[in-house]
Amino acid sequence: MTAELLEAEALITIDPLASKIRKPFHLLLLAGPQDVLHNICPTDFGAIALLAPRAGLGETSHSKFFLCTFRWDFIDEEYAINRALLTVKMKANLAGASMNDPAAGDDTIAIVRGGVPMAGYNDHVYSNWPFAAGQPAIRSWSLTGRALANLNADRRLSFMVQDDTMVHAATLELWGEA
Repeated sequence: MTAELLEAEALITIDPLASKIRKPFHLLLLAGPQDVLHNICPTDFGAIALLAPRAGLGETSHSKFFLCTFRWDFIDEEYAINRALLTVKMKANLAGASMNDPAAGDDTIAIVRGGVPMAGYNDHVYSNWPFAAGQPAIRSWSLTGRALANLNADRRLSFMVQDDTMVHAATLELWGEA
């Protein structure tokens, strides 16, 4: 064989691992009754949340925790999530006089893992007091750093809302490459 032919063969030899083309994807997950009441990941929530009465989507009762786990274990493990957005739409079931008011005033929302809130994703639901029952609130968190790494490792995200606030919708949007 001539040197030119060897060069040509080397140029057309393709390494299948090096040539894999990554394709972008976008996935929108909506919280449903199964994610809230029956399909939560218990190891993500602390004992107090697990033992407390639970609220379903749109439930207007008070003194109940709203727990939710989004799962996407149906996605191939080669899918890498590089952006995630959690959006939770809520409304106060009771009025709140102050941040320390045991009615809705002291309610919190948190992304949880291993029984504890994740740093940077734990806050009061409401930011202005006093407010009347029916006060709407929306929390949107764009996940970064450790939270994004956990999403890729666990293939799930759990959050909770405490305990006099109704959750009427929750979505998790995921972007990445397959």
